[in-house]
Amino acid sequence: MVVVSLKKGGELAGELVTVRPDALVLLDPAGLDRTVDPADVRSVRVVRSSKGGLGGLIGLVVGTAVGYLGGLSTGGCPGCEAPLAAYGVGVLGGILGLGAGAAIGGAAGRDVVVALDVKTAAERTAGLRRLRRYARVASPI
Repeated sequence: MVVVSLKKGGELAGELVTVRPDALVLLDPAGLDRTVDPADVRSVRVVRSSKGGLGGLIGLVVGTAVGYLGGLSTGGCPGCEAPLAAYGVGVLGGILGLGAGAAIGGAAGRDVVVALDVKTAAERTAGLRRLRRYARVASPI
């Protein structure tokens, strides 16, 4: 999904179908095609879903496993509370992994903003090329 900010004010939202030098074609939520001249566009924001949950889950699993194995490898007290120490280090590793994974996943899911209200035609063409990777149909620019 993209949100197109227009120079005259207002926004259009929808799926980016194609990007051409003379037009951005969107499919709005009602299913209608909307064509916008890139010269009338201030910026396009590509809305991306956050990956914080998936990153946190992966971090939790990896952190717990690494922490538990690290706790076992210390040798602690053979035959007494060594398994409890391994569990404790595993829990600590899981918590640290959860936080790190969620932060990394959240950063990976940030929105992308492409400015088209630029000074030169070359800068606008570079912005259109960048937007093309988010379009359903990749057309040459």
